Amino acid sequence: MKSSCVNNEIKSFNRKLMKSVRAYQHASILEMNTDRKLFTNHGLHLNGLGKLALSKQKVSLTYGILDQ
Repeated sequence: MKSSCVNNEIKSFNRKLMKSVRAYQHASILEMNTDRKLFTNHGLHLNGLGKLALSKQKVSLTYGILDQ
């Protein structure tokens, strides 16, 4: 559930993490899409589409390539 206390704590932590990373120019954070279709049936691991999406983000961040 989007409004669960665990999810709210994760969102809060992520905001704090993003804030602290801004101070370092050499550090970046990848924000993973949480779309259900990117995860396996049990929802814990990425499926093929999720792995592809994450790898595209990594390449884009590493080489400065923008999605077209």
